[in-house]
Amino acid sequence: MNTSGILICLFFSFLSGNTDEKIDDLFLQWNRLTLCTLEKTCNNMKQENDSSLCANRLASLPYMWSVTTDSLNRDSIRWRFLKKITTDALPLKNNWTIIELKKSGEVVRILNYVICYRESDAVVFTYRYESGSWQKVGEKNASLTRADAEIPVKRASFSRTGYQHDVIITNFSDDSLVSSIYYMPYMLRNGNRIVKLLN
Repeated sequence: MNTSGILICLFFSFLSGNTDEKIDDLFLQWNRLTLCTLEKTCNNMKQENDSSLCANRLASLPYMWSVTTDSLNRDSIRWRFLKKITTDALPLKNNWTIIELKKSGEVVRILNYVICYRESDAVVFTYRYESGSWQKVGEKNASLTRADAEIPVKRASFSRTGYQHDVIITNFSDDSLVSSIYYMPYMLRNGNRIVKLLN
């Protein structure tokens, strides 16, 4: 390989390393915020059944979502997802949202949605985790705004007619975290736009 070829390889290697460090920082912040908000939700649960459900989710986060407070695991599905959407060069500018969905059943399905907001609507990218990697499986326009993804957590929001799967909604502004909320089964009402997107 000639000198110019070596320099080009070194340059792209440097860029890749720099990107991974940014992903590391965002990954750790994301995990901490998700855990913090779930703990706050659990502290507000008064009924025994709800408290038990919360305790179960806190205990299972490292296994279900690879979420731990200060562990930098580049093999986790969250880290790999951040790497994937960076590699795919999605338009992650201004306001954007990641929705993590785990559908339980005979076959567990893990889906992520990236919502990139525009002036009056949004573009939604759908990813599926299978065979150890993330694959982009869909892209569409949607009538969504950032406000649609800012759904408060309230005890009264538990409803047996609500969405039955675990969902984490994380909002970003450029490369900064704004919020990350874990919605346990039946905490999201079926009528809202986010649930319609997930169905």
